[in-house]
Amino acid sequence: MHIDFRSERYGLGVALPTPYHNDFNIDYDSLTNIIEFNISQGVQYFIVLGTTAETPLLSLEEKIQIARFVADQVSGRVPLVLGLSGTSPQKLCQEFKMLPSEDYQAVLCVTPFYICPSQQGLFAYYEFLNTHIDLPILAYNVPSRTGVHLEVDTVVKIANELDNVIGLKEACGDLEHFKQLIDQVPHDFALISGDDSTAVYSELIGGHGVISVVAAAIPAQFFKMMTIARKGQREECVELFSQLQELINCTTIEGNPTGIKAILNEMELCSSILRLPLIAASPDLSQKISIACREIKLFSLPHIS
Repeated sequence: MHIDFRSERYGLGVALPTPYHNDFNIDYDSLTNIIEFNISQGVQYFIVLGTTAETPLLSLEEKIQIARFVADQVSGRVPLVLGLSGTSPQKLCQEFKMLPSEDYQAVLCVTPFYICPSQQGLFAYYEFLNTHIDLPILAYNVPSRTGVHLEVDTVVKIANELDNVIGLKEACGDLEHFKQLIDQVPHDFALISGDDSTAVYSELIGGHGVISVVAAAIPAQFFKMMTIARKGQREECVELFSQLQELINCTTIEGNPTGIKAILNEMELCSSILRLPLIAASPDLSQKISIACREIKLFSLPHIS
């Protein structure tokens, strides 16, 4: 399956969480519910094993099981993007070889975290991945989590010189930075918002959709907002964003995926359980989520059989 993230067919991607039972084992029934709910509401592709999936807290065996389970459950109905993260590109490529990637159309590779390489080091990182991974690659800039920032010149160099890196998930939340990228990268390089709070504005200035956290709970509403934004209907999409903004804020107050799991729990799609050192939403945040869900008419949903 050819994947072109600049196309309207890929305007809304959702980062799948990892639901747990009370014993912290993976709850595949709830994962099925989330997948089916999102597909029924118009989600166009999934990110599997991204940050929202609590990937650093999963064993390699669990990652393999999740990647295979999601591919089997989706069964080709929407494209799948496999998340990869780490500090060593060699180890990351070794892990990629162990994952069942045959049903995935691309990989999402976040910048190395904690070790804070230079811009030259970041380019060399993606250069190595470009050579050793045989699926299209989306780079991923999220400095609030990694401690490093892909600067515009580095992204332009990646876009022009690394044929297999076809786009960037940009989650720095800086619209001026996003605009500079739009102005300077080649036209065939996708620029995808990774920040729900600025996604509609990124789309209005020429972005290519969003990979969203909160859309796992409000896929139809988020899809509508992004579609209207792509058409340039600023007033209408900003009005819709204002209606969703409180719920979007709730996904960041105590971090991700704490917020989105609490929202999905409110909707009876999965539990709010996380693995340490992540913990469930506080009573204050849970109350805010309950109010926000009711304001946009997200009441309890029946489980999907």
